[in-house]
Amino acid sequence: ALLKKPMGHIEPETEDATQFENIFFNASAKKEDERKKLYLDKKLKSLEKLKEKLETDLEEHRKMSVKFFDAAQTIKANLYSMDGNLRKKSLKLFSLSGKKTEIFLDPQKTIIENLNFFFRKASKHKNGIVETGKRMEMTAGQIAAAKNGSLDIDESFSDSGLSNKKGKNVHSPFHQYKSSEGRIYLVGKGAKDNDELTFKIASPHDMWFHAKDLSGSHVVMKIDKNEVPGRNDILNGAILALYYSKAKKALQGDVWVARRKNIVKKKGMAPGKVLVRKGDVRYVNAGKFPDGLIKV
Repeated sequence: ALLKKPMGHIEPETEDATQFENIFFNASAKKEDERKKLYLDKKLKSLEKLKEKLETDLEEHRKMSVKFFDAAQTIKANLYSMDGNLRKKSLKLFSLSGKKTEIFLDPQKTIIENLNFFFRKASKHKNGIVETGKRMEMTAGQIAAAKNGSLDIDESFSDSGLSNKKGKNVHSPFHQYKSSEGRIYLVGKGAKDNDELTFKIASPHDMWFHAKDLSGSHVVMKIDKNEVPGRNDILNGAILALYYSKAKKALQGDVWVARRKNIVKKKGMAPGKVLVRKGDVRYVNAGKFPDGLIKV
């Protein structure tokens, strides 16, 4: 339909060609700030929950360290009066404080073997106190940074998968663990991720682990070319391989241990399937996940 009266000229509100561009970018920046605030709130809750867990862990390490050390010292002080090669279920002894106490033993071990075991457990929990204390200090710093807005938001926000250049979540093919000795372990998340980890990310001289005859993750331990890994390094890698397999509950079974260069994949093999050209099979009976092995 025709207008009864022609429209008059309407003056634009502004002659600045960048005004609408600025409005768009300001709105985008505001939206990004809101998303960052949501992320920081979520991060803070996660850190406070971690702090509570670490406080519980620290108390447990302190309690168990004292328990095992007192048991070891008591047996050591009374060892002169018994045959250390005997195997018993328990010992009723006077502690260093003069109080009579019953110490329960592993009957599969001799008294001396139990004594040494108690000292090792005490030492392990003592190390746990130190490592947990470090994590608590780091977590406290992160909580303070999250509260005052100085947390490294660029790294944290990007890692959260909430923001990146393409606007999509960035998939990492592996979980990362770090031992109390500083050793780094990478664990594949799935069959295709296993292939990527083993054949694209791992170096030829790295150590490689996999639960024998079980489906599970490839585990890679980063290591220098001419370095010889320690016994505990190998044990941690083997435990991770069991933990990320059907043997997770018992943490017990055979594990392939090899250099990455000795792992091959033939054409047509399914994702995650490989051949071990040269390696060792280690039997592991861990019982529990190592306290000093932390997921990064």
